[in-house]
Amino acid sequence: MSETDDLDPLALDRYVAGAASPAESAAVERWLAGDPNRQVVADALARARDRARRTLEPEETTVDERWARMASDAALGTTRHAAGAPVTGGTRMLALVIPAASARSLWRPRGSGAWMTGAAAAVVVAIGATLVVARTPWTDRSAGTAWTTYAAAAGERASVMLPDGTRVRLAPATTLSVPTEYAHGLRTVRLDGEAYFAVTHDAAHPFAVRAGNTVVTDVGTTFDVRAYGVDHGVRVAVAEGRVDVRRAATLSAPRAAHDALGAGDVASVSDTRIAIAHDANVAALTAWTDGHLVFRSAPVPEMLADLGRWYDLNVTLTDSSLAGQRVTATFGTEPVDSLAAELGVVLNAHVVRRGRTLTISAPAREPAGRALPSS
Repeated sequence: MSETDDLDPLALDRYVAGAASPAESAAVERWLAGDPNRQVVADALARARDRARRTLEPEETTVDERWARMASDAALGTTRHAAGAPVTGGTRMLALVIPAASARSLWRPRGSGAWMTGAAAAVVVAIGATLVVARTPWTDRSAGTAWTTYAAAAGERASVMLPDGTRVRLAPATTLSVPTEYAHGLRTVRLDGEAYFAVTHDAAHPFAVRAGNTVVTDVGTTFDVRAYGVDHGVRVAVAEGRVDVRRAATLSAPRAAHDALGAGDVASVSDTRIAIAHDANVAALTAWTDGHLVFRSAPVPEMLADLGRWYDLNVTLTDSSLAGQRVTATFGTEPVDSLAAELGVVLNAHVVRRGRTLTISAPAREPAGRALPSS
């Protein structure tokens, strides 16, 4: 590990707060200079400090006291909503939001990733964006069940740890709803968007994901579910283990209606059928969890929709001839301006950026050359 990687998180916290010593300031500035993307970390920590200052609880008078409570919550995994009180039912969860297109290793805390306590833990938990510890629960009146909803906005990814150790990574523009009775065995979650699940298996209390027209039940596995509304269907990709998949409309049907998926299988679920591809490239479909978007013969509109969510952009395609094309490409941590240039090459199109809007059109045609007079 280089000197610029080994930075005390508390030094960065004091630097952002304007309380660092000259030596600490110099160390932080060397660290920031070591990777331009690290400014994302500093900016995110500043936003987290600002939110902490604006959400002080009655028994807290300083940001440092708020930091200490955040660290305690992180160590215990306690979920709190906006008012700071524990969520009804005692469910313990933690969500951390990071920029979707940020570099894969912007921060490596001292101790080779060992968990820290106190204010240092709060700083590390907050780095990457504002700490998001739970939303106010809402109630599904039809079922009488209270839910806690987690969200990753466009341009963000989020990680959620559930009470049983199940880990969930949320793709941009995704919401995950978890019953407040989850810790007591009610392990059916709801998904709108895309998420990667690493499930702690419990045969007595099956874990299930309800997404769009699909119900996915874990049989001890790691899998990805994609269910954006614009996709008009649900995709399930299994990395390890096995899941059972069936259409929600068949919930009352016998178990024989399930389709079993194993590692390397990908299911595409429509309103009428489930199509399963074996030996699929699951690694490409789940590369987003490592900070990359990988497209393999993807329709251009689908690729542009994904990039719009990933970068929090409005992408407009004005050339209808491009809509029917398919593209193989990989995108990751490039800045938006670089993305626009790459799209121009990949699509052989003219790409213009104005703020958060990318407009893609056909390239200007070269004017026909004038014929030279014959001699």
